Amino acid sequence: MRIVLAAESEGVASELGDLFSEIDGVLVRSGAVGEVAADCDAILMKFYLAHDRYGGSPVVGESQVLTNSRGDGLPGRVVATSPFPSSDTSTDDSEVERRLRSMFARAFDAVRTAEGIGEDWRVLVHREGLGLDAFSAQQIFDAIRASR
Repeated sequence: MRIVLAAESEGVASELGDLFSEIDGVLVRSGAVGEVAADCDAILMKFYLAHDRYGGSPVVGESQVLTNSRGDGLPGRVVATSPFPSSDTSTDDSEVERRLRSMFARAFDAVRTAEGIGEDWRVLVHREGLGLDAFSAQQIFDAIRASR
């Protein structure tokens, strides 16, 4: 699996590119989701949007790979993030970063074990599309590196 990491801002994408420059299997792009998704095989999406658009039911603690048959310009597979238990409401920085690492780890595990997905598949992780605007490039780097 290769990760296509994208941000709308060229500045943020450049910062991510610097951080990920020596990590194999991570490509960094800048642009809106539709602009950077063209050659991707799957896209990571928040669970409530993914299940609303592409079906299935969220399961706490489980990331799911859904099929996109809508012809909406997004990749053919959608990786729904795992919802966290409603009791998991801590705003402590270390807990929020733990949840970010867990979100990526569960999503990447779901991709690796999904039927029909090969090692060369490109999975789009779009910073703003996932609502990760509040996280710094360093926090995203740390979470993805720990989750692969």
